[in-house]
Amino acid sequence: GLSWTNGSATVLGGAAINASGNPVAWIVNTSGNGDNANVTFSGLTPGVQYQADLYEASRWQFASAIRQSFTFTATSGSGSINFWLPYKCAVGIKLTPIVP
Repeated sequence: GLSWTNGSATVLGGAAINASGNPVAWIVNTSGNGDNANVTFSGLTPGVQYQADLYEASRWQFASAIRQSFTFTATSGSGSINFWLPYKCAVGIKLTPIVP
């Protein structure tokens, strides 16, 4: 898991493998302030390209719709994405390997 302080609130998160075998992560920001988030996934297959789909549950976004998608290549078995984490929201991230 992860945590950091954003103002007077705590931002919490974790990661797992979902039932379909995809790496997933989540972040919950209970703060009244947004913050930049940098999420690094490790334990990935080196050299494989991944798509990261970001889902947000907030007053601005329906949780069932993808808010943003990223692609990256897992260099040395890890890869990172950066995004704006709004205040009072939950964000879910699902990784899918891109098969050529």
